[in-house]
Amino acid sequence: MNQTWVNRASIFGVITMFLALGACDKPEDKAADTLQKQAPVLQSVRTVIAEARLFQPGFEYPATIEAIETASIRSQISATVTAKYSIPGSLVKKGDLLVELDASQFIAAQAEAESELQEAEANSSQAMAALKRAKTLQPKGHISAQEYDQIKANADIARARIARSKAALIRAELDMEYTKIYAPFDGKISAGSFSVGDFVMPASPVQPEPLFELVNLDPIYAISRLDVKVYDNFILKRLELKQQGIDIPPLELGIKLPNGVLYPYRGIFENWDNRAAESSGSIAARISFENPDGLLLPGHKVTVVGQVIDQIERIMIPQKSVSMDQQGHYVFTVQEQIVARKDVTVGIKDGADWAIIEGLEEGDQVIVEGVQKVRPGDEVNILQASPKGS
Repeated sequence: MNQTWVNRASIFGVITMFLALGACDKPEDKAADTLQKQAPVLQSVRTVIAEARLFQPGFEYPATIEAIETASIRSQISATVTAKYSIPGSLVKKGDLLVELDASQFIAAQAEAESELQEAEANSSQAMAALKRAKTLQPKGHISAQEYDQIKANADIARARIARSKAALIRAELDMEYTKIYAPFDGKISAGSFSVGDFVMPASPVQPEPLFELVNLDPIYAISRLDVKVYDNFILKRLELKQQGIDIPPLELGIKLPNGVLYPYRGIFENWDNRAAESSGSIAARISFENPDGLLLPGHKVTVVGQVIDQIERIMIPQKSVSMDQQGHYVFTVQEQIVARKDVTVGIKDGADWAIIEGLEEGDQVIVEGVQKVRPGDEVNILQASPKGS
């Protein structure tokens, strides 16, 4: 046998023996590997500690500015404009003279009406005197019954003419008053659709446009449309608190302008609209604001902001830790590394946090990250517990 081949076979055998010995682990190493393979991998979650804190609940809703009063100023008579005193866009006071119309024809009409009334009163006096005499003559047979009836009818006609003449005089006096147009309330006036010398008349197909618009700007409304569900919850909560003898916490209402600046005046809640919008399922809330400088204009898009004046104390947790199913809102808590479900009643939101009215106690460890990966009864590994959820 070839000596070289024997030597190679021996070397190969030694190498094979050493490899076989190296592959044979100790019994305790095999047991450790088995335990490692059988040990479950724990899901990792992040938690926060439920804590009560003081805060001032607030809210923001988009709103539109609307005038409390708007008037379309029109002429009540047909006449020529002789003077106008308003400047477009200016603020006017109630009773300010805005326009004068030519009064010459109405002066004549008033004088004629006064004359007719005087004549009617004179005729009536004569007819009443005749009736008085007839009442003494008719019983004595000096005048017939037919003559008496005619005298009485003449007296009645004379009285009717007085009433008709008085009505004509009132109309003439009103026409005279209509030759001067005054502001019915304080407000901002629009540009006029007429000039001095124009012939104007009451609203008609010939002249449908008003002379100008007058808008009352102080105070003014901010109209915010809320979901009917929000309205229902508010009313039900108010009734609940009333039954408990508790007043609704006072609110401070304001406006945030489109540039982010807060309007300097505070608002007062006026009322809810008397009907909900069927198409949008919303209802309008009206809040009045002082507007002495006329900064807020009808159609202005703003944001109504509200905040409870007095601080309240509630258990607060991050909104992302709260889930919802058919049973309602719930959270997952951890105690001794075991996950449990707790149904909760949520309240108002404050930034990224949600107030919890019922269902949690201070000190509960609430899962904020990994909620979707665990189920009640699971054992978990807590990566971080932070009172602020950070």
